[in-house]
Amino acid sequence: MFLACGTSSNSDDTSSDGGAGTDRELPRDAAGSCTPFQPRICAQGQTCCFSDLSGTCGEPSACTSPLQFECAGPKDCNAGEVCCAGFVFPAGFDASELGGFSADASGVLPDGSFGEDGVAATTVCAASCASPRVSLCKTSADCTGEATCRALPEGGSSAIVAMIAEAFTRHKVRVAVIEASGLGKGWVDGDLGHGPAYAFTTPDGHNLEIYYETNWYAPPPELKPALKNQAQRYPSRGANVRRLDHLNLLTSDVAVLRHFMEDVLGLRTTEMILLDNGREAGAWVTTTNKTYDVAFTEDHYRAHGRFHHVTYAVDSREDVLRSADIFLENGIHIETGPHKHAVQQTFFLYVYEPGGNRVEVACPGARLMLAPDWQPVVWTEAERKLGQAWGLKTVESFHTYGTPPVKDGR
Repeated sequence: MFLACGTSSNSDDTSSDGGAGTDRELPRDAAGSCTPFQPRICAQGQTCCFSDLSGTCGEPSACTSPLQFECAGPKDCNAGEVCCAGFVFPAGFDASELGGFSADASGVLPDGSFGEDGVAATTVCAASCASPRVSLCKTSADCTGEATCRALPEGGSSAIVAMIAEAFTRHKVRVAVIEASGLGKGWVDGDLGHGPAYAFTTPDGHNLEIYYETNWYAPPPELKPALKNQAQRYPSRGANVRRLDHLNLLTSDVAVLRHFMEDVLGLRTTEMILLDNGREAGAWVTTTNKTYDVAFTEDHYRAHGRFHHVTYAVDSREDVLRSADIFLENGIHIETGPHKHAVQQTFFLYVYEPGGNRVEVACPGARLMLAPDWQPVVWTEAERKLGQAWGLKTVESFHTYGTPPVKDGR
């Protein structure tokens, strides 16, 4: 949400609680990454030059992007300066939905350039903001005269963010690449927890979506944590799973799916299994600093688009052990574990939920991939035949069972 100084009498004043951005200010980073939506502010005099869903702090003269952000409020500027924002919108955009704020119909940037969607957005520090630019703020104390710090009207705010986000996602990053692959299905309305998503399939037939806008979880009062930097209080019941860790898919061709994940979705491979005949039997890929977010292994029946398991993370190995007792007491089928994987070294326990899908409760430990030039770890067929890390042989069903079942019931 953008907050700007304005004088409309029917707008909400954010001065009473410090404004929407109070808890989002982050340390200055003169050379690091940045984003205009939850700004990681650059050093004074530098701009967040934005491209392909990421921004880099640098000198304004070196940034040619139509999306560049020097400030998010006057505290990011020198004394006596304000943070001025300007937007360029595509032809036909109805600026009246911005309420009392003006919209620039021509070039905001000095050279008048703008993005492929006809969108440009800039924020700069200046002594004052000349119309049609608006002065950004965090609280009403940042405003002058009778102006108060208020949000752009819901329609206007969401329209601006949606257009800018779409400029990044639809035409510059992933959606265009997915469409070019021929596997795109189109945009769908938002679902629980997120905004509009682009639907597509993998080469093997798995249905996936990517999205940009996220609705952050707000716990009810009885689950509100004592420390604000965690999602909710410790549940203290059942297996106490803390988060979704990864997804494991079955595929008829690991190599084809791996190349799709790398070349089309932009994920990185961290570990893989290569058989003696040269065929890939498994791969682990990531889109974050975790060592893997998605894994996929060869389907025993060469079926297409099947599911192997979903994994929930717990805090410790002791939680995994206690989960085994809880599943045992409740009649939940334990397939294998607790034990430690060799690949990725996850401490695991696999069960079948009542619907028949495989679920893993795991402690992944602190395995992070921080090196930008990480080279995939390749496991040989002989190494995988040794079983898991401490010698446990992999049960046959782990290689053959998946959902939905194939014709013979497995």
